[in-house]
Amino acid sequence: MRNKLYNYVHHFSKYRTIEHSLATTNIHLLTYLLIFYLLIRLVYHAHQEMKELSALAYRDTTAENREFWKNEMGQALREIQGVYEEKLDTMRSEIEASYSLKVMSYHIAPII
Repeated sequence: MRNKLYNYVHHFSKYRTIEHSLATTNIHLLTYLLIFYLLIRLVYHAHQEMKELSALAYRDTTAENREFWKNEMGQALREIQGVYEEKLDTMRSEIEASYSLKVMSYHIAPII
């Protein structure tokens, strides 16, 4: 009887630990999705601003000024894209790690 009770408590505590890990993983996933959404909005607004600046640059009649603004906007877009891709790679790695943890916990769960 005592041994059965110990086994039940032991398995229950393992199950609760896995549930806690899954809940934590879900919280992290939702946090990363929120960050991703905010980053997309930031990139979208930056893109809109670049379009407005581009429209202003093309109104200028001086070819030298147009070329300057075109280069500046191109550089700004490349910087934004670099930051975006870096953040996306980081988030992708962290999400893959969390999914690996989930898969591993599902493989462990039937054993318990």
